[in-house]
Amino acid sequence: MKHLFNRSIFLTAAVSLLLGCADLDEKPVGLLAPEALNRWTPTNTNTDVPKAAVGRTRRVSTRWVKDGSFVRMKNLAIGYNFPKPVLEKLKISKLRIYASAQNILTFTKYKGYDPEVNYSSDGNTDSNRNLGLDYGSYPNAKSYTIGLNLGF
Repeated sequence: MKHLFNRSIFLTAAVSLLLGCADLDEKPVGLLAPEALNRWTPTNTNTDVPKAAVGRTRRVSTRWVKDGSFVRMKNLAIGYNFPKPVLEKLKISKLRIYASAQNILTFTKYKGYDPEVNYSSDGNTDSNRNLGLDYGSYPNAKSYTIGLNLGF
């Protein structure tokens, strides 16, 4: 099972606090509002949502670790070469039609953009230290291609 740290959710909460929305009861922010309203307070101690804090915490926590398992149909390609008798009737030497698709299906319960997270910073190729961290990068694009090969 692959686990991911969803930094985009964490940053949404952090930015909300930095913009003066520390009292989320009055100013709910983004997708975190319902959960943030149930955060720990001296009067609400029976919760698994940590207390609101300004600044970066160094506490180790599994709070943002999510199940990142997924199944993806990454590549699908199909093609057909026409037989010689058809080619002779059309007076051509080769005829092939084909279609391909990339990233067409993904099955996951992961709530982030894409469970196949990646990280790159200004051409930095040393991103192995960040494997499994979701920095909110763009998801893999779906791509469809159709073609015809014709030879005379």
